[in-house]
Amino acid sequence: MQAILHTGRNSALTAAILKYINEPHMEINFFFRNVRDEVRRATQNKQTPFMYGQLSRTRFYINGTAEVAAARAVARDPAAVNACDTLAGAPEDTERVKLVKGVKLDDIKTAEAIAACDDAIKQFPGISRFPYQLGRAAFAAKDYVSAIAHYNRAFELGNELALIALASMYEDGIGAKKDLARARFYYEVGVEKNLAPAMTRLGMLYERGTGVSADLTKAYNLYKRAADLGHARALYNVGLFNEKGVVVPQNATLARELYEKSATKGDDVAMLNLTRLYANGVGGRKDMSKAKDWLTMAEQAGNDNAKQILANLNKPSKR
Repeated sequence: MQAILHTGRNSALTAAILKYINEPHMEINFFFRNVRDEVRRATQNKQTPFMYGQLSRTRFYINGTAEVAAARAVARDPAAVNACDTLAGAPEDTERVKLVKGVKLDDIKTAEAIAACDDAIKQFPGISRFPYQLGRAAFAAKDYVSAIAHYNRAFELGNELALIALASMYEDGIGAKKDLARARFYYEVGVEKNLAPAMTRLGMLYERGTGVSADLTKAYNLYKRAADLGHARALYNVGLFNEKGVVVPQNATLARELYEKSATKGDDVAMLNLTRLYANGVGGRKDMSKAKDWLTMAEQAGNDNAKQILANLNKPSKR
């Protein structure tokens, strides 16, 4: 943009720029038009500023507010909280956006989640968590063909939890023909990648002898590796082996400690077992108040056995 006439301290062009530069949230094309018109007025149409080159279709703003700038940054940033994260993020996903707690499969609002995750994938096609979360939403909607397709896409993009999701579908025969060999292969790949959920699921196969020869030592070692990584169900399983004295010497005190760590991470079965240990004084002192607290937490976490126990406890006594 060019103009020459000087009037007073500033040129007509500079004066016009200074007049409009602090206008909040002004689109740059309008900024230049206003400056042009102001210069024309100030010079009685003797000068008309002009621009060299063309602006792109992208819209730019002069002096946008902090709120507007922040909103745009969120829209562009794949690491920012997205509606897909809020509606379909997995509680066990340690790589998810930290501000998101995650949603259990049964609690996913499928229509909303699918729409949000579809939109997120369009915005950020190379971000692996969005197809993974779309797979979760499709699974919750019982659209298993779509779930497998989205999980496969997520894994291709490097999402490791998608591998575990695929393996569990083949293990359980949900959405695909039951294929324990394929499930085990996926879990083994996950173990090589040091994924605690894969270690735990593979350990369960060896504990139960599902698709493999039962091997409690292998199961325990896998659980122990996952527990050392902080996996809630693995902590519970290691605790159970210690309480019962399977593979390792019986140690009720350690079992109670491990159940507590698992329960603190949200494992409802560990909560229920803690109820029993505190109620009976196993592995430490008896504490009926704590037993009731853990039972209530297990019930709130959705544990059916805890719900039944509480219902029985709250029944009015017969006289």
